[in-house]
Amino acid sequence: MTGGCKPPLDDRRSSSSEATYEVQILGDSYFDFDFYIPDELKNLSGWEFYDRSVTNSELSDISKQFDAVLADEKADGTYTVSTIIINGGANDLKSPCVTSKNRDGLSSGCTDALIASREAIKNLLAKMAGEVESIVWAGRYYMAESTAPQAAVDAHNENIIAECAKYTNCYFVEVRGYENDGDDLRWSYAEGTPADEGGLYIKNDGQHVTEKGAVRIATLIWQVMMDNGVYPYR
Repeated sequence: MTGGCKPPLDDRRSSSSEATYEVQILGDSYFDFDFYIPDELKNLSGWEFYDRSVTNSELSDISKQFDAVLADEKADGTYTVSTIIINGGANDLKSPCVTSKNRDGLSSGCTDALIASREAIKNLLAKMAGEVESIVWAGRYYMAESTAPQAAVDAHNENIIAECAKYTNCYFVEVRGYENDGDDLRWSYAEGTPADEGGLYIKNDGQHVTEKGAVRIATLIWQVMMDNGVYPYR
C-alpha cells in the first residue's frame, strides 16, 4: 500500500495559508493513506498543514522526517515551526507482534519490539521537544487482531503516554474506545467482514481509517489542540 506523493515545499507554498509551515505533520499511513486525517484537520482548523508523513515509515524514518523539518526551516529562514502533529510506531511492531494474538499476553519478540520502540519514541521526543513549541502525538486506535493484538496496541500507547508526560509541551491524543452517539472506534471493525466505507471507522484492511474514522480522529486531535492552546489555535 502506498500513499500519495507530497509536492515540493516551494510549490505547495503558493496555495497554502501562513500556518502551513508553522504546523507540520509527521508519521506513517495513519496520516498518509488517502490523506483523510490531514484533509479533515484542514476543514476543522481552516489551515492546510504541511504533511511529511509517508506510508510504511518506522520510527527511524519519522525521526528523519523531523530532521527534514529542521533543515527546511533553516534553509528557508522565513518561518519557524511551532507545532508538530505526529504518529508512529505501529510499523515497528507489525512483524514481531502480528503473531501475538493472545489478548492476555504477548510473545517475547513483540515485547522486545515494544521496548525498542519506546526507546525510539524517547529519543525522538528528546530531539523535538527543544526545537518546537508543541508536540501533538496521536495515539493508535485498535485494529484487526490479525494486524496487531489489542495488548500490543495498549502497550504501545502507554509507552507514548509515559514518554510524552516527561515534557510540558507534549500532548497525547487518546483515540482508543472513544464513543460518540453509540459508535466506538475499538469495535468498528469485525474480523473478516467487509467494511462499509460510509458507515464504519476502519477499512476492510483492518488497519486504516475510512473518511468517517478520519473525521473522528481529526476532531480528537483538534480538540486537544484547542484545549491546550496549541498553535494555530489561540
